[in-house]
Amino acid sequence: MRFRVIATLRFYAVAVYLILIGCAHVFGAQPGDESQLVEQATWCIRAGDNVQAKCLLRSTISRRTTLHEGRRLAKQIATRMLSEDDITFGREQVRLMLRDRPAMAEYVVIDDQIYNWCARQFACGACGYRTNWSNAELVGTKALHIPATIISPGVFRLASTKTERGITKKRRFEDLWASAIFEFHNLANDAAFGELDEKVLRGVIRRDEYIEANFCLECQASHATQEFFLSTFFDHMQSHQIEANPTHWYFHEAYFCSPQESLRYFWNRDAYPWATYGKGFDLLVDFREMNEGKE
Repeated sequence: MRFRVIATLRFYAVAVYLILIGCAHVFGAQPGDESQLVEQATWCIRAGDNVQAKCLLRSTISRRTTLHEGRRLAKQIATRMLSEDDITFGREQVRLMLRDRPAMAEYVVIDDQIYNWCARQFACGACGYRTNWSNAELVGTKALHIPATIISPGVFRLASTKTERGITKKRRFEDLWASAIFEFHNLANDAAFGELDEKVLRGVIRRDEYIEANFCLECQASHATQEFFLSTFFDHMQSHQIEANPTHWYFHEAYFCSPQESLRYFWNRDAYPWATYGKGFDLLVDFREMNEGKE
């Protein structure tokens, strides 16, 4: 009976998939139809047609006018020269990360392309300085990096749990990896984030301008994360016969347009990015005013 039910569900998934693909061929996807293409790609994945799924997902980002920004980050990460000592350091940080977030180690082992890519990021590949893994828990955000200073190294953290509808759950393989890849691309923009902080300390940028500029940098990271998924992680999941979930990798409507256009999806001023970066702006202003009072 169980196998009959599974076979029936599989039949309906394939049927829906064929209908969606047929509609796409008959009517054609127009600009602004990216969410529809992602839905079609999701059904393709469930039906086992990963080639078509990848093609559909690729088409959602090929129209984006800011495509070069995500690719710029990827190139910056790939071309930085590292020493053997740097790589050894990076691989140790990945080992620690997978030890502390064991769900990430379920389908990734040492010498996998993903493992080595992450080792490069810990080892200076992302931003030019070494970054340490930290097992400290996060609340309210999926991932975080703390820039290096004169007296302390950079730090990289991942939340092990998430809360949905008031229920806290352990995060799983793909969810954790998507957050890690995104945050490594954020780390690659660390100098740009630092320049914005400096502008606040000099009093030459307004609160909303600061928030919007930080959001634009994170949009670049989300675009680079989409690229990484299509170029590397999708094939890795396919090789392990795992169904990928494109929405983990920023394949949703808020990230198919320019950063300025994306902001309209984040209308709640009490949530990300307004509350997140607004708080950071306020802390920097407090620090600036405290130092001005000492002069």
